[in-house]
Parts: sequence; C-alpha cells; structure tokens
Amino acid sequence: MDFRTWNRRKNNWLRAQRGKLIAPFLGRNTTQQPYDPLQVRKVILLRNDNKLGDAVAGSSLLRGLKELFPQATLDVVACRGTAPIFRANPFVKRIWYATEGFFSLLSMGLKLRREKYDLFVDVDERPLLSGLVFLKCLAPRWAVGLNREKFPLYNLTVSLNPDRVHITQRYEALLKRLGFTGTFNTSYCVQLPPQVLQEGKAWVEKTFQGQDFWVFNPQGSTWSKSFTPQQILPLCAHFSSKNIVLVGPSKKLTKWLGNNPLPKNVRIYSNDVLHALAMATQAKLLFTPDTFWVHAACALHIPTVGVYNFTSPAGGAYMRSMQMSWSPLEKEVRMFVYPAQQREIPLEKLIEIIEAY
Repeated sequence: MDFRTWNRRKNNWLRAQRGKLIAPFLGRNTTQQPYDPLQVRKVILLRNDNKLGDAVAGSSLLRGLKELFPQATLDVVACRGTAPIFRANPFVKRIWYATEGFFSLLSMGLKLRREKYDLFVDVDERPLLSGLVFLKCLAPRWAVGLNREKFPLYNLTVSLNPDRVHITQRYEALLKRLGFTGTFNTSYCVQLPPQVLQEGKAWVEKTFQGQDFWVFNPQGSTWSKSFTPQQILPLCAHFSSKNIVLVGPSKKLTKWLGNNPLPKNVRIYSNDVLHALAMATQAKLLFTPDTFWVHAACALHIPTVGVYNFTSPAGGAYMRSMQMSWSPLEKEVRMFVYPAQQREIPLEKLIEIIEAY
C-alpha cells in the first residue's frame, strides 16, 4: 500500500471515529411516530462524496425508492462533480449542492430544514461528523442507514457486513427495511439527454465516417490508479489497425499526455462526462482503470475491459472483498485484477488482457 492510500484510509477512519464519539451528544430523532411508508412524500439522499461510480451504482436504489414511494419526490444532496450523473437520472427531482466540508453541510442542513423531509436515506458505511450535523439540522421524520444502532439520530437501521455483499444488496436491504416487497432491479440507470446523444453521434460520424473505434480512458480517481503515457501510447500503437479515442477532462488529459506524440490511429475527445459517455456508447470496446467508467458501462451496455489493482497488506482477501462489493453486473463488462498499481502493469500484460477479452 502506498503512502497516499494509507493516509486516505487513516483520515477516513479518524473522521468516522469523530462521528461515533459525537453521535450520542446530538440527541435522538425527535419524531415519536412509528414509521409508516404511506406517509412518505419527500425523500432526500445524501451523496456529496464526489464519487461518480457510486452515483451510477446508486441509481438502482433511486429506482427502488421511486417504486416504493411512487407519489414522493426524490431529492439528492450532491457535489458539483457528481451532479451531471444525478441530472441524467430520471428518478431525481431536485439536486442540492454541498461539499463534504463541515460548514457546507451545516448550512445546507439548516437551509433544507424548512423543506420538511419525511425520509433521509444514508448509504455511507460509517457516518461522518459533518453528515450527522447535517441530519441533526435537517430533522426529518425518519432516517435510515446501515449499522446505525449506536447513532440515536437514526430511527431505522439495517445490520449487515458491507464487505460481504454486493453494493446492490446493501441497497436492497435498505429498501426492504423501508417496506419494499417487490423484485429489486439491480441494473444501473443513466439516461443521457437526447441532445447529448445526438452530439456524440455527430462527432463519431464526422471523425470515423462509419468505421469502428475503441475508447481508452487512461486516468483513474488517483495518480496511482491511472495508466501512464508510456503504457497507453505503445498499447495504442500495438493495436494500430484500430481507431482509438482517448477520453478525459481537457486539462488533466493534456497534462497527462505531456509532450508525447500520439500514434496515428489515436484521437482525443475532451468534453464533459455526459458527452464522453454518449460517444462511448457507440464504441466496440472501452478500456479503463476507473470504476466510474465500469459502472457507467454497465448502465449503458458498453463492452468494457476494466483493470483493477490490489496493493493492500490483506492482499487477496482485500481484493475478494472489493470484487464481491463492486463487480460488474453486465456480462460484456469484465473486471481483470492485477496485484499492483495500474501504472505498474507491464505493457505485455495490458495487451494480453485486451486480447483475452
């Protein structure tokens, strides 16, 4: 495990401990009414964690909530980075913006208190202090979360080990606790706007004039989870008979590429995430180290090769847990695992992975 990964996990653990220590002092949920799903008219979900992949996977939960509460409005607290995914979700009514910062959530909780939400849904494994303060200020009639027995602000809870179930099974457990009795649809949902789809189609037609192409997304959520130009550009050159599109945010992709020349078969498509997805829906193959793209590929049915790593001291046990929680649900979206950071995988192995698909 590299220092950056260790430090992130350490900070997350410390933040969770602060939430656990403060929780008893924030008091209990003030409602005295027994939970009644027939009285739920306004639902809010807290997803301001800037995790695009989680936003896509959570679309199955939003669909289930809409089925359970067909007359209710479903709102989401999101950050600016994940907002495009929630805007592409047909079940979301309104999006409120907040960062993960304490004061941002404090002010948002006070602002939304007047909305008088009936139900607050929390999908995080461990509540943070800022999230608890948001919930205290929001003051909904009912609040549900995972393993919240020791958090008095939650009057509904589901007990389960999140490392031993797929992410969609966590959502199903939450829905059942809320009264869902139907068959849970685990598929992800991202509905791209018609104009965005048309613009993506127009770019593909202008660029490739009916020829097939692949999409390579070289960058992951962190530096250590990204491929390097010294991996991707020779990889593109190896598959010289294929048209390949590199995608990513313009500034990040330009910095990543540096002064390295592009192989003749490579194009760059730097646009917002929805336009990139619209273009990728027409690709014959998507290659990525990033979990967001893997989840989006499941939602949009894009043939995909995702390459994950594990560098945890727990080794295989850690990776089995991650696969159990986040494995793709589509047969054409496959996940390959390598025991090192993505940037350390030899070129020959990347070629082998793609050819094996």
